[in-house]
Amino acid sequence: MRRRLICFFFCFLVLLPNSVAWSCDFPPKGILQGPRREYSGRYENRAYGFSVLIPQGVKGYDEDDPLYQRGFGVILGPAPLGYIDVGAEVNSLEETDPRSAVERMLGYMRKDGKRLITTRTTGYRLDTLPGQRSVVFYLCPKGATEFVDDSTVAISPDGRFLFQIRLQTTAARYQRDRAVLEKMLSSRKFIGSAN
Repeated sequence: MRRRLICFFFCFLVLLPNSVAWSCDFPPKGILQGPRREYSGRYENRAYGFSVLIPQGVKGYDEDDPLYQRGFGVILGPAPLGYIDVGAEVNSLEETDPRSAVERMLGYMRKDGKRLITTRTTGYRLDTLPGQRSVVFYLCPKGATEFVDDSTVAISPDGRFLFQIRLQTTAARYQRDRAVLEKMLSSRKFIGSAN
């Protein structure tokens, strides 16, 4: 019982930011307005065991919190801005298949009132890890702008971590922003965690 209660509170803390990240308002305000760290070149995260190359001409950012570093975001401009989120999180729901993680994320979009226009889900490899990629064209509640969410998910070999690279942008910017996403997807490496 105690394990379930701890899992519930941990899932709440982990999933709340994920559901907010599926919003129509991106990039996160903390990266735009607050103090932040900046990255370029090869980014390496030993805690979650991955690395990725940030393409020339763009920068990675995360909130300036030295105790928490799950990844970073890339702001693609000019306005309207696109946003690529590169990160990992503890697999607190103990997903064993990336398809179920993608279905859960699509459920968040529906629950938030998005009108999904098209959804395409395919198998995809992030380095050596089998994954799932979903490309969703959608409309926000009370909005006429068409958005795209291009998200790729994989699970670490030991099942501890869930990896994700997600592009959020407008349909009009998608092809241009997707070129940056593809470079990052092809450079993503699983290096094993330090823990």
